[in-house]
Amino acid sequence: MTFEGIASFEQAAALRNAFLFIDRNEVAVADDEVVIDDLIGMAVEDGGERVGSVAGCYRTGAGDILVIDTPDGAVDFPLHDDYIELIDEKKRILRVRHFDGFRDIACGGGGKGKADR
Repeated sequence: MTFEGIASFEQAAALRNAFLFIDRNEVAVADDEVVIDDLIGMAVEDGGERVGSVAGCYRTGAGDILVIDTPDGAVDFPLHDDYIELIDEKKRILRVRHFDGFRDIACGGGGKGKADR
């Protein structure tokens, strides 16, 4: 990646920890990629049931974590192929797997999923 007007390491180093703002329409996204900000506000479904909506996202060393608002409170949910079944940007739906286990842990259910109740 290069930036106009930045020709040396020293010039680039001066920008360390700076914010970079770009026009969303100029972001090239592959078919199997998504812009995190595009997920905000999407309905979240598990097994055909609406469980909440995406309120935010944060990064950890292990990957991105979605914050999903539910009637029971906020649930941190991994943005990972093992847990995401479908992202439909046109319908604004994020379909997930295994949501109950994460909801129970976050909302005081003792970590028991439907199969354990």
